[in-house]
Parts: sequence; C-alpha cells; structure tokens
Amino acid sequence: MTRDDSSDEGREARRTGGRPEPAGEQLAEVSSDLAALVVAHPAGAVAAAIGVGYVLGGGVFTRLTSGLLRLGLRLGVQFALLPALENEVATLMASGGKPSNGGGAHQPSAPETLKS
Repeated sequence: MTRDDSSDEGREARRTGGRPEPAGEQLAEVSSDLAALVVAHPAGAVAAAIGVGYVLGGGVFTRLTSGLLRLGLRLGVQFALLPALENEVATLMASGGKPSNGGGAHQPSAPETLKS
C-alpha cells in the first residue's frame, strides 16, 4: 500500500473511478445540499446560523450565556417537575391524604419495641 492509497485523494479517486472530482463540483454539490436543507427547514437553518455566529463571535463565556443557561435550567426543571408534582398531589387528594403504594416518598414504618 502506497502513501497515496491511504490518503483522502486516493480514496476519492477510487470512488470516482480513478479520476478525482474537481473542487468546484464538490463545492457545488455541498452548496445545493445546503440550499435544499434551508428550503426544507428554514427556522432550523436560521437557528443554526445564529448559534454558529454566536459561538464564533466569542459569546460562549459571557454573562448573557450564563444567564440564558440559568433561565433554561430553571424553566426545564419547572416544566419537567411541575406536572409530576401536580399528579402526585392529585393522587394524594383522591386517596384522602394517604400515600399510594406505587408513588410518593417511602414512608418508614414505626420501629417495633423489643420485648425482653
């Protein structure tokens, strides 16, 4: 195996039947793929562009980013835990305040007295 056989150009030449694909054709192919992606998912493409620009612009380690992360975590926890807590409260209210067997915190039983 020669050095060219293990290179990217060698693999590309084998894939295209011995002749490497010109860079202009590769660029046109990537450009058309990207255009199709933007047409199929315009909001996602805009969001990705904003995110890449924010990261490349040096916005990762800023106060704004830490505030956004804090807000995202707060909202995520609130929306993830709130329905579960509401369900548990509704179950407790329906059972007359007694915890059900399937949910809720584990209630330890009272210790038995030792008889001597």
